[in-house]
Amino acid sequence: MNWSIVKLAEVASIERKGINPSAIESGTNYLGLENIESGGRIIERQKVLNGDLASTKFSFGPEHILYGKLRPYLAKIALPDFEGVCSTDIVPIKPGPRIDRRFLAYFLRQPSMVKFASSRSTGANLPRLSPKTIADFDVPLPRLEEQKRIATILDHANQVYTLRQHAIKKLNDLRLSLFLEIFDRELESGEFDTLGELTEEFRYGTSNKSSAEGAPTLRIPNVVAGDINLSDLKKVNVTKKELDRLSLRTNDLLFVRTNGNPTYVGRSAVVPKKIKNSEHEISEFIFASYLIRARLKNPAISAFIHSYLESPSGRKQLLDNARTSAGQYNINTKALGSIKIPKAGNAKIADYANSLVALEEQKSSYENHNRHLKELILSLQQHAFRREL
Repeated sequence: MNWSIVKLAEVASIERKGINPSAIESGTNYLGLENIESGGRIIERQKVLNGDLASTKFSFGPEHILYGKLRPYLAKIALPDFEGVCSTDIVPIKPGPRIDRRFLAYFLRQPSMVKFASSRSTGANLPRLSPKTIADFDVPLPRLEEQKRIATILDHANQVYTLRQHAIKKLNDLRLSLFLEIFDRELESGEFDTLGELTEEFRYGTSNKSSAEGAPTLRIPNVVAGDINLSDLKKVNVTKKELDRLSLRTNDLLFVRTNGNPTYVGRSAVVPKKIKNSEHEISEFIFASYLIRARLKNPAISAFIHSYLESPSGRKQLLDNARTSAGQYNINTKALGSIKIPKAGNAKIADYANSLVALEEQKSSYENHNRHLKELILSLQQHAFRREL
């Protein structure tokens, strides 16, 4: 069966309808690149208030494909089922009647196409694709019935993956629910220490540029949903003195100090004993300047503090302490140090930390399974577009 080849612009339109921030209504869904995982899963979409966003955004709806044009090698290509606005680093593509939306998304996500897109990007440190380049992509065009058949096969595999991702999210939600239940009295007691009193040292990360060699360096995209994610890990050359000063230890807390979306400022992660899927020891990792490291006087309470800062009262304090400048929201070490942390007994905190071990083991099992599923999906995509399905 012959498949014709057409330019993407012949079967879909790239719609960059700019929305002035003052025109964005409260309650609008917002997506930045940080809200789209490699492979297209949408995470942590936010409802924004009028005035929260400081620059022009693009509007989108459930008829669009959202294509991340910044760092295209990450394959942040999503299929939203809702309306909203997105960062201008995301291009809304609207498929026409000749091509199935799911078929086109799967085609754009396949590894060979991601590699091709990356080769057409420009910019050394922040590689981007131009909308014109995207519009010029060659796209296969089998009969519409065949497109839908292929998309349905790939959908089935993705549904299993998505169900497991939902299970992982439920485990994260359970962690917070467990915290609120165990420490309900402490949260109501009105007795607090400040984070500054509990912290041995706050430190900002390196501002050195990434390079081919050097220390593995965590950045904002690596601190996601309370965990450390290595999907876009960079390296930075630093001196031995800088490495000693910026290296991480188990139970350090890492905070995001700046973001265009205020709800992401202050999000944090606890440095684990071993970072998943990494060949590096913890002490080899450093962190970039948009992150802040808090090294606690008592490292055993890091999970307790992290969970509190994910709770509604903790998040409120972080938001209240964030400041805005030139469209970016920021929190500094002084503001972090002033945040009030409920007092709790060490034994109770230790019991809570131990209860998290089983949750993390289950979560790790799910994540390992999903990695294998992802490999299967990529294999199916390759077979599909070789006309072998």
